Amino acid sequence: MISRVGGVGQSLNFYLFPSLSRPTAQWIGTSLMFAQVFLSLAWLRAQLVLVDEFLGSHLSRLARRIVTWFVWAAAALFVLGWALWTANVGSALVAAITFSVTNAPVFPLALAGSILLAVGARVLPDEPARRALSVLGYSYAVLFTLLSILTLVVARLRLLSPPVFLSADLVLEFAYNAVTVVWVLRYADAFAAPAPQVADGGRAFDQLCEAFGISKREAEIVALVCQGLTNREIADRLFISVGTVKDHNYTIFQKAGVRNRTQLAQLFTQPSIARDHAGEQAPAASSTQGTHPHRLLPS
Repeated sequence: MISRVGGVGQSLNFYLFPSLSRPTAQWIGTSLMFAQVFLSLAWLRAQLVLVDEFLGSHLSRLARRIVTWFVWAAAALFVLGWALWTANVGSALVAAITFSVTNAPVFPLALAGSILLAVGARVLPDEPARRALSVLGYSYAVLFTLLSILTLVVARLRLLSPPVFLSADLVLEFAYNAVTVVWVLRYADAFAAPAPQVADGGRAFDQLCEAFGISKREAEIVALVCQGLTNREIADRLFISVGTVKDHNYTIFQKAGVRNRTQLAQLFTQPSIARDHAGEQAPAASSTQGTHPHRLLPS
């Protein structure tokens, strides 16, 4: 039966090619099933990259690395399963096992990433960004919980007929895209980059960099962060790797006493925040480095 090669084969046989012979429908369905695995893995990594870019925290970087390792391992298994299937070794059984092992964890891992986004957003100092990311994280968490239940429980126990299962899956995945579009339209302004006031290499910017002990290369990265560039865009602009940019970001955060890119950009672009931050840092700096408190705030 075509149902043994997965939901894609089921829907293909039920909706599109009822007149095809079983071997032909099985071949097309299994091929699409492997393609679905590949796209699911690529989408999962993109989802965790999105979370990491928003949060820029140690935990989000760790989650991104773990998911990247999983994706590469699953991709290797995917290629092996595809090769065995095309060589007709185990045929549908190999396809079903490969699909199950590589595709089953996708939605649970995406759910974990959504929870990380919702929880990590709570420490952001910017209220609009914190509210926007919390809404996105919890919305994704609900959708991925339903998708996980649908694919791991309902599908395995065959609680729904193939057409009903497919319809439910399509509705939830459409809801995911709809939520993303609506969220962007509603909360895009929360992430609008402030107009750089001191990130142009001016005297005030240089004084802040000197006060925090930021090197010339780190200052270049700070300036680009203040302009709203992503880590990838910064890496391309400076001809360095994304990993190097992240390492610089971590060092800069430590020196400036901030937790993420949003706080860093606010510190270097909004005078009132720089003044408050200078007041907090002045006692420690003056006691450990002999720096005059007023040097922490550009005049």
